[in-house]
Amino acid sequence: MTTAEYSNTWVVDRDLRAAFRELTGAQGPMRPRLLEGRRREAAHSVPQEAWLEQRASIVRQTAAGTASRPPLDMLVLRPHDVDGIAGCIFFMHSGGMVLGNNRFGIDAALEWARAFRAVVVSPEYRLAPEHPHPAPAEDCYAGLLFTVGHSEELGIDPARIVVAGSSAGAGLPQR
Repeated sequence: MTTAEYSNTWVVDRDLRAAFRELTGAQGPMRPRLLEGRRREAAHSVPQEAWLEQRASIVRQTAAGTASRPPLDMLVLRPHDVDGIAGCIFFMHSGGMVLGNNRFGIDAALEWARAFRAVVVSPEYRLAPEHPHPAPAEDCYAGLLFTVGHSEELGIDPARIVVAGSSAGAGLPQR
């Protein structure tokens, strides 16, 4: 192809190269080795289990897989001062859909939950480039369906679910 520049598995359209370089800086596309390093850094920036346990009860759920999607791990956090049936913040993490996990950025969502007396549910969606679009969006949608379908078990009012995300996570509901 004459309109694209190939570098490993990355393709950048010739008309977009200058803008792409400006957006990504001198490093160019995120190469696999750089991505691995960023993922390690991100793993160290998530709240530790002890920090979460001081603020909320932690439940891990698994949404069943399908022929096209493996089982989905879900993190459910109920602030200690929230009891009974509560609203829910269904939170999708940031990370450009290439890094992070269901605890990435969860501290902000947990603060919202405490302020609004809600439960936080966060899916562990699959990451690109290993799982390109639409895999992350499909995972989040499956997680939302699981949350609604298991709302009684989770102590959630299904009529009071807010879908939220930060950065790339905010774009995932666009299924």
